[in-house]
This record gives sequence, C-alpha cells and structure tokens, in this order.
Amino acid sequence: ALHMLGHAEFSRGDAEAAIACIERSLRQAPGNARAHSDLGVIHRRRGDALLAQACFEAAARLDPGNARAWSNLGNTLLESGEAERALAC
Repeated sequence: ALHMLGHAEFSRGDAEAAIACIERSLRQAPGNARAHSDLGVIHRRRGDALLAQACFEAAARLDPGNARAWSNLGNTLLESGEAERALAC
C-alpha cells in the first residue's frame, strides 16, 4: 500500500512524499525489487545518480531477471560517464 501511495505522490509532483512512502514500504518489505527500482527512478529524475544507481543495483540483485532494473542501471551508469560498467548491464 505504501509503495503505491508513493506512486500517487510522485504523480502529483511530490517527490519528497513519494520517497518517504517508498522508503517506509522498503522497511516493511526490503526484498521488494520493484520498490527499489521505482525509488531509483524518482532519484534519477531528481538528478541524484548515486542514489538511483544504488536503488537499481539493489533491484537487480534481488530480481536478476528484472530487465527494467538492469536497463535503468545501465542508463544511469552511462549518464554518469561509466560506459564500460553500463555495457555490462
């Protein structure tokens, strides 16, 4: 529920509330790869590549078949100038 509330808050333009909701959901369910990935998307859109990268790495580690997490991780690394690491994604 908190994860979805985070989506709603982000859709309304409140990134801070979205982050707070998703982080709370991750405290309850730390293995939720989708929540990690969604949190990464918010951080990336806010310009925080390091936090986004950490979120996408967690999502990919928790769900290695999650193509979206790998794609987001690769794009974030590429945008951060880490082309070789990005190619590994």
